[in-house]
Amino acid sequence: MTPFFDFFKKKGSIDKHVKRTTELNKIKNQVPSTSQLSLSDTMDLLEKTRERRIKDLKERIKPLHGISLQHMNNIKNIAIELERAKIEVDEKSFENMLQNSKRTVLSSVKKEISSFPAFPNTLDDINGYHERLDSMVHRFSELSSSHKKVFNFFIKKYAERLENEFKNISQISKEYKREVHFFEDELKFLDSSMDSLRNIEQKKETIQYLESLVDDKRNDIDHLKERLKKARSDLHSLLNSQKYHEAQQIKKQIVRLESERKDFHKELINHFSKVSRVFNKYSYGMNKKVVHQFEIMNEKPWEIFLTDTNSYTTLIQEVKSSMMKGKINVKDSDKVIAYLENILQSFGEFEKKEKYLNKQISDLNGKPDLQIFLKRNDLQEQESYLSQELSSKESSYHESQLELKQNKTEIDDLKRSITKCLLESTGKNYSLQ
Repeated sequence: MTPFFDFFKKKGSIDKHVKRTTELNKIKNQVPSTSQLSLSDTMDLLEKTRERRIKDLKERIKPLHGISLQHMNNIKNIAIELERAKIEVDEKSFENMLQNSKRTVLSSVKKEISSFPAFPNTLDDINGYHERLDSMVHRFSELSSSHKKVFNFFIKKYAERLENEFKNISQISKEYKREVHFFEDELKFLDSSMDSLRNIEQKKETIQYLESLVDDKRNDIDHLKERLKKARSDLHSLLNSQKYHEAQQIKKQIVRLESERKDFHKELINHFSKVSRVFNKYSYGMNKKVVHQFEIMNEKPWEIFLTDTNSYTTLIQEVKSSMMKGKINVKDSDKVIAYLENILQSFGEFEKKEKYLNKQISDLNGKPDLQIFLKRNDLQEQESYLSQELSSKESSYHESQLELKQNKTEIDDLKRSITKCLLESTGKNYSLQ
């Protein structure tokens, strides 16, 4: 039989690949008229094109399968001849080994014949077909290696013929792989394009959602701007009103009086600090109530005038009396007694001033005019909140716009890839709607 390699050289298989590649390149360089396609129609076209390409591929590999069957038939005939052949050996000791090897070879060959793959119908079968052929050739190679001596000396004539047939099958496998490889890229491109179409459908839903979201955010921003504008206008009007000016004057009076009261409290602390040592000595061993009264006089003497002042004047007089009787001794006793006397004489004036300042401050704070400051604070807080909310919404709005733009760009890129695939597969230029 004509060797397989020479058979395909005569058929010019390489020239056919070159011719088909040239035809595809011509299609790419053409600028045909553009046809509009919906996404569903595009999917139908891609699926039909894919089916047609698989059918074309099956037509291309059909002759290869037929030729491989011829070679398998040749192998079967060789096996029949080998089975019938009586091989003489000079040494009887080799006869059993030869018969065993012969049976092994025949069994393996028959097994390969019986398991020879049928013509592939599905794409998975097509992709696995050449692997079955390669596996068959590999197993025969292992068989010939393990029975090398028998192959080379006793059944050499049959072994060479079997080897040639399996070599021819190996060549078929290589040609088969070339055919599959030629179609493989286009099939992958078609599959990728169908995936891209599904991706476009998902992205269109995302775009629809994002467009609605962007509109809502735009409306929210417009509403926030109106609210912020009104808050700023109200605040401006309030800050420039006569009532606010009058309230500021009252506030200044309160600040002045509070400052005066603070200075007065410092003055009180100064008076009572001069007698704090004797107070501490006198309070030693006293009950908690008395100790607490001395703590107030030492630390916050103005609080004396918030309660019954008589109990405090009584305590101060008792301390003074104890010192004068010599029951309490401190350094500079005469000066301390004079300080105590001064506090007692000034007590009424201190009380009058503390109550006066407190009443003045309280009366001013109670004026209704000061309520305008609460309104000012509310408007300032409202302005601050609306400004932050507007900034956050605008940032979110721009992010959604970018995401929307990105999805639209990705759809355009996917469409370009699909139209390129359709042009190369059909020779027609399509525009996807």
